[in-house]
Amino acid sequence: MKKLNKLFWICLFISSSYYYSATLVDSSYFPMSIGNEWEYYSDFEPHSEIIVDTLRMNGVLYYGFTRLADPVFWQREYEDKVYYLDLSDSTEFLLFDFTIDIGDSIELPSGYECSYGRKIFLVSKSDTIITPSGIFYNCYHFEHKINCNDAGILDTWFAKGIGKVKYIADYFVGTQEFPLNSYSIVTSVGENVVNKIDTSYKLFQNYPNPFNPTTTIEYTIAEPADVKITIYDLLGRKVNTFLNNNQNAGNYKIIYNAGNLPSGIYYYQIKCGDYTETKSMILLK
Repeated sequence: MKKLNKLFWICLFISSSYYYSATLVDSSYFPMSIGNEWEYYSDFEPHSEIIVDTLRMNGVLYYGFTRLADPVFWQREYEDKVYYLDLSDSTEFLLFDFTIDIGDSIELPSGYECSYGRKIFLVSKSDTIITPSGIFYNCYHFEHKINCNDAGILDTWFAKGIGKVKYIADYFVGTQEFPLNSYSIVTSVGENVVNKIDTSYKLFQNYPNPFNPTTTIEYTIAEPADVKITIYDLLGRKVNTFLNNNQNAGNYKIIYNAGNLPSGIYYYQIKCGDYTETKSMILLK
């Protein structure tokens, strides 16, 4: 009976996560939803990257990005890996992998060495990046091995839940830095609403997930404020408020114990001044 119950909740989680994937920001280093926009500052060529469309190919869903005058290019994110769709033959290749170890590399197919390089190495998982939009900690740093002169991305940094926060590229005018100037991410539960997020505030994905019965929740606040974290069930009903304190600015890590709750999908929401963010988690007993 216990095994059947576990199987039921696993199936429920899979089907529910498919429904909510369009409305919730996940824990990925490359969040994808239509309307997500990243604006990069540069004296040479300031620009935005915007997700404008979707495309289903070979049974999987890709998101269409537009950048400057470039035509739309298609990517997808799955299990902390980013794949790039090659429209010339309808195949895909691995572009970024956030599960590899430092020093490991990804080899790209020929034809992309003048854009992303032929090999991409993971250099660090703990870089601190300062940008006009804020300070990002524990960033993944990838180094690109470019096989072309005066072309291509040299380095890329990603922050959890935000995406690409900085990159360095070679141009005919020389090496240029492109730090994140601002960004918009689809964040609301049940609605497709684009919010400007202050990067000094952040709610991270709980871990482990699924969990039984305890899980860790991390968050960052920018200034002293009243912080409230509330748990909701799958139907949006409040289960309990397990944190409601005034806290100083900083990074926090707390343990949530759901021993008195039945298995299922829940949401945890942080409120801190004008900042609100919600994420999902699964309790599997």
